[in-house]
Amino acid sequence: MDPPPSRAMSYHNPDRLLRRFSSMHRALTDTQVVVCVKIRPLNAIEVAASSTICTQVLGPGALSVQDDNVIGQARTFTLDAVVHADAPQSALYELTARNILTKVFKGFNGCIFAYGQTGAGKTYSMLGSNKDERSEEGIIPRTCRELFSRISQDNGKTYIVKGHFVEIYQEKIIDLMDSNDTTRSVSKLLLRHDKSPGGKGIYITGVRETIVRTTQQVLALLEEGTKRRTVGSTNMNATSSRSHAVLSLVISGQDVDDGEGFSKTVSKLHLVDLAGSERAKATGATGARLVEGASINKSLAALGNVVNSLTSKNRSHVPYRDSKLTRLLQDSLGGNAYTLMICCVSPASMNSAETLSSLRFAERTKKIQNRATINRDPKLARIVQLTEENQTLKAKIEILEHELQVMKDSILKKPSAYAKSTATVSPATSMSVGNKTKCCVIS
Repeated sequence: MDPPPSRAMSYHNPDRLLRRFSSMHRALTDTQVVVCVKIRPLNAIEVAASSTICTQVLGPGALSVQDDNVIGQARTFTLDAVVHADAPQSALYELTARNILTKVFKGFNGCIFAYGQTGAGKTYSMLGSNKDERSEEGIIPRTCRELFSRISQDNGKTYIVKGHFVEIYQEKIIDLMDSNDTTRSVSKLLLRHDKSPGGKGIYITGVRETIVRTTQQVLALLEEGTKRRTVGSTNMNATSSRSHAVLSLVISGQDVDDGEGFSKTVSKLHLVDLAGSERAKATGATGARLVEGASINKSLAALGNVVNSLTSKNRSHVPYRDSKLTRLLQDSLGGNAYTLMICCVSPASMNSAETLSSLRFAERTKKIQNRATINRDPKLARIVQLTEENQTLKAKIEILEHELQVMKDSILKKPSAYAKSTATVSPATSMSVGNKTKCCVIS
């Protein structure tokens, strides 16, 4: 097994964490998809199998993986950040979600999704454990807490936050906030695309959208929705997620003294816990679990096809419509959003093939280039632009008027050079030359 992390790699070293945070912040100044790797500790199944460690952290954004099928050969990956197994949940949040939330408050769309094999720690990273301890909370509850904390501290703006929580189960969109929806056989929720300027983009029709005003309110809705999410037991994970879960928050904000709404921005934040890829042989799935696994793998394969298309040199058609997941995340993959992927991996050599596969997918995803812009109504944005240009021109006019007044004052207080020269000239002397008289000025 790997030796314990040195102090240089420890998350108790604030300098190390600061450098990682700074690196992630610089990565988000571009619009490429940012990728953070989260390595979980060995689980009980891996310990019981006496599995060795196949991962080694080489630096803030680098790690190597020993392929269990090829002795002595390790593959190195360089991404934006690597979070070691000993890192607390707070460290993962500081490195990832906080930067995205800052972009959302500026009016940009944001997306954070966790990817990896089944049992790799995706749900733990995004939601946390079932314990009531605050330290065990995942990215989603921490993001909600900081969201409302920032809103309460911002006295210059007013905000409205709406949210909905859905799962994609066997290519059906299920509303997890609708307690009356007890059947999963038929889904009434459909995906639509509003292409109008300043429109909704990709949205779900018929979903129950709730206005949330406090952290406690959104966490209560999240808890109720999580209880309704489809889970099942496999050989690799006793509480395996059998669906993709997506919490979407819509944040509208504008200046307090802006009665016309010129400063209004509307941001969407998708927080996604993907179901894990799995092999039937490893999970031992049969019957309904086998069908669910096949549906999950098909959906993730569609996601891989979209990533391959977006990163291809000869990019043409991007198959977003091949699955509900890729259609819902269309704005976040190659579209109008800042996107962050958390690649969750197992450190066990018995899962090295899945770990390598996940990291290769992460490498490709990192190459995706998005086009993030601030979300304003185009007409209002044009008015704001013209108002700013008008203010700039007024400022230039004031500067020119001031300079002109300074010149006038200078001329009045100080005689001109011509006036000085004429004032020092001696009287003219007349000279007669023939019948003509000439004036000769002698100084």
